[in-house]
Amino acid sequence: MIHKHTKGTYSWQPSSFEFDVIPVQDFSFYRTFFPPQEYVDDSALIPKVRMVKSSWEIQQMERTAELSQKTFEYMKTVVRPGLTEMEFASMFEAFARRLGHGGML
Repeated sequence: MIHKHTKGTYSWQPSSFEFDVIPVQDFSFYRTFFPPQEYVDDSALIPKVRMVKSSWEIQQMERTAELSQKTFEYMKTVVRPGLTEMEFASMFEAFARRLGHGGML
């Protein structure tokens, strides 16, 4: 779905989706937030929009890279033999969240 920061920039409606890649469960979830309306398949157009980054998108990418770098540095200090995958994941995910990382890790 087109992010609110790009709305208006590209004259796209908030009902645009990439039907070729969005899981049905996700699409059904998003539909609960919008009144009944026609949903548009913009699968061919969305990649074109993503080619050109706005200054906001670049700032977000730079911030994410900084947080990811700090998280990987932390991971190197806590990984050790005998640590389960779940224990390790919970440690670095908690660390990343404390830094403000809101994306997938």
